[in-house]
Amino acid sequence: MQIFLASFARFVIAFTFSFLMIWSNELYPTTIRSSGLGIVFGFGLIGGYLSPFLVEFSIEHIGLNPVIFLGLIGVICAIPVWFLNETLGKDL
Repeated sequence: MQIFLASFARFVIAFTFSFLMIWSNELYPTTIRSSGLGIVFGFGLIGGYLSPFLVEFSIEHIGLNPVIFLGLIGVICAIPVWFLNETLGKDL
């Protein structure tokens, strides 16, 4: 089960990172597109850098399976996104 969850998590991470690359290009106006993409990928790299430390923290200090711990972080971070306003068809 842990191998399946780890593989699924890896798939979701790769899909999300690829999706952000395409979606971010359309999100920002042309004048600030490169800066917006740089910020998005910068935060992605910071997350990739911190993840091994979070795994170690979850094992040694919390005693929780790292897959569950990182999944909980993802769910907690996704909850505020649910409450964002829809911007489809609105002027920037």
